[in-house]
Amino acid sequence: MKLSIAMATYNGAKYLRAQLDSFAAQSRLPDEVVICDDGSRDATVDILRDFAGSAPFEVRVIQNETNLGFVRNFEKALSLCTGDIILLSDQDDVWLPEKLATVERTFLADPRAMSTINDMIITDQDLRHQNVTLLGNIRRTGFGENRFIAGCCTAIRRDMLQALLPFPADHFAHDSWIGDMCVAFGVRRLIDSPMQLYRRHGSNESQWLLSEPREVSKFEAVVSAGLASPLKGWQPYMQRLEIMRCRILDNRASFERIGLFDEVEPALSWIAAEAGRYGGRIHLLSLPRYRRWMSVIGFWMRGGYRRFSGWKSAVKDMIRP
Repeated sequence: MKLSIAMATYNGAKYLRAQLDSFAAQSRLPDEVVICDDGSRDATVDILRDFAGSAPFEVRVIQNETNLGFVRNFEKALSLCTGDIILLSDQDDVWLPEKLATVERTFLADPRAMSTINDMIITDQDLRHQNVTLLGNIRRTGFGENRFIAGCCTAIRRDMLQALLPFPADHFAHDSWIGDMCVAFGVRRLIDSPMQLYRRHGSNESQWLLSEPREVSKFEAVVSAGLASPLKGWQPYMQRLEIMRCRILDNRASFERIGLFDEVEPALSWIAAEAGRYGGRIHLLSLPRYRRWMSVIGFWMRGGYRRFSGWKSAVKDMIRP
């Protein structure tokens, strides 16, 4: 298989070289690395050019004429890759030596897999860590593995990527679009072992509690969400589900062309079930609290809280304003 790495850079000089060196230290080297720089004003481009001149594989550095932003820059880098499998890379992590070999084996072993996502060890800015992983934190707090979305841990078949391009404007980050669509189709495979060091330095795109380089408890995760209305997050998610549904219907032939004949209807059913779960909770919160408790119990009995935090979510829905 031809393996490509797609990287998006922007003012990443401080940590960039360590990530590039980890590409060259892979037990299975990449066949190409495509890097789109979004108008860096530090030494990023100089570091990229120096690496391109010494790397034992093809490195293409593209400088954008205008700043595209994080999502569009990644979209451009991905679209320029020619590999059978494309791995997404941030500019500030460090990949462990077996990452590419492990990803390749996973795809070779499962022709139905269209994407993979691997676990990662969370570190501080100097790569110090307590061997805590992001997936470990997600599981520890009771969330399902579908909540694990991380572009820097994702690889995708080029065929699937072409069916997902272009990314929807304004509604999705690139990684959530890829992750949610592959989860809906049931074609994402989890690599349980950590394959990289995830450097946290205060300027990361994601500031999620579970990305802290320490063990996060279920209680802490629930308390951190508080009793504030979640509608600001749920309503956009409902919009995203509708965008996913429309893309599948509009591009059905593209998905069937890459062999996903049997997955289209289950994907639409998954989206409908998600919309039902979130729509149900949105409806509950529209009711006055004195009328809400019976509806919450009914939603519980129908299994509506299984996707969430069980009884804790039910209690919150009863007492939220």
